[in-house]
Amino acid sequence: MTLEEKISMAGAEQERRRKDIDRTAQLYADVFSTESGQEVLAHLAKRFDLLGRTFIAADRGDLNALRAAVRDGERAVVNHILTLVKTGKPDFKFSL
Repeated sequence: MTLEEKISMAGAEQERRRKDIDRTAQLYADVFSTESGQEVLAHLAKRFDLLGRTFIAADRGDLNALRAAVRDGERAVVNHILTLVKTGKPDFKFSL
């Protein structure tokens, strides 16, 4: 396979991935821009403390890095959903 063929294949793969991302973003926008979808997003944002801190002192005052990583992961999912919705529908408004 020549270098030009490899470059062409890579470009085609990149284009396919971009289309997949665009399609996924549009699906998320379709679902979460509805009234029910916005209620679900609000629930997720509240449940996983989207605007809260990652590190929170435990009852004894110590910080738990594992718990912080879990909290960060939970919040990352909600952020990912919001990013996809905003990508699929740029005029989307969401407030907590």
